[in-house]
Amino acid sequence: DKARTHVVANHDVTPTKEFIDDRNARFDPDMLSARVRSRAHDFAAISAEALAEHYFGDAIYTNMIMLGMAWQRGLVPVSDEAIYAANALNKVKVAANAAAFDLGRLAAADPDAIQALAPKRPEPTPPTLDELIARRREHLAAYQNQAYADLFEARIARIRAAESNLGLGEGLTRAVATNLSKLMAYKDEYEVARLYSAPEYRQAVEETFGKGAQLTFLLAPPLISKKNAKGELIKQSYGPWLIPVFGMLKGFKWLRATTFDPIGWTAERKMERRLRDEYLARLDVLAAGLNAGNHALAIEIASVPDEIRGYGHVKEKSVAVAEKVLAGLLARWTAPAPAPRPYMAAAE
Repeated sequence: DKARTHVVANHDVTPTKEFIDDRNARFDPDMLSARVRSRAHDFAAISAEALAEHYFGDAIYTNMIMLGMAWQRGLVPVSDEAIYAANALNKVKVAANAAAFDLGRLAAADPDAIQALAPKRPEPTPPTLDELIARRREHLAAYQNQAYADLFEARIARIRAAESNLGLGEGLTRAVATNLSKLMAYKDEYEVARLYSAPEYRQAVEETFGKGAQLTFLLAPPLISKKNAKGELIKQSYGPWLIPVFGMLKGFKWLRATTFDPIGWTAERKMERRLRDEYLARLDVLAAGLNAGNHALAIEIASVPDEIRGYGHVKEKSVAVAEKVLAGLLARWTAPAPAPRPYMAAAE
């Protein structure tokens, strides 16, 4: 309501449902700000998330910065003493949260000065191709083993040689490195266990929520989870007792995709292995038939897995869409090249 609505905004865009529906969605914060400002009585914005990360090393302080800014502008009918007291009673990062609240107050009192101090988010610099390959190789070694990482590197080398020999740049190699590693490192139960039991994960939780933080995991293990009326797995809550189970389960990743792997029997795991193996076979076709005329098409084909996301029924739906797109691209790849136009010499 333009007559009574007061807005305090975080200029840094926060992911919303649109990002889930379309991972390629992009939102212009200046355009969004202008739309909100036109409908509000008054409007104030600050790059709160950037400030939180710059001064406190964690975006979680964004909300306290925003609260401080709103309070200083007279929009929160609670005393500052009450807010400080509530923060102390919460017993989580008390000093840092109080400082974030104060930083928000400063942002309201002198927005120009704070905005000048607010770090501008730099445009992300993509890694070089060698850096990308090295990172993905390292991840695959941790995911499975060195032999698995070697397979990845060997297939990338073949594509890179084919592209380089034709002087076509590195677009195809980069697309393959990104998407092959994604298909090879599908996130099964062994990988979930490895990531959750990593010391770095526990350390990050304790730094954010304190050492006494209790974790609850929302999971839908295919072998034991119930299904809804549509046949979709239903997530259930599991307590911190699952942490030692993760520690044990990660040690069995050597069973992955073997005859004795019970996790690999599920339809979703079979689908993931099929997608990986079909992609590996497709790389041979792309490397053998690559030329300047179909280079852009090869990149499109290699990039199809980028559209596959999610887990369970969500992943199944995205796979169906991706495979439909792939079928069209492969039809173009195998289609005979158009015959050259006959040359007609002009009569003299």
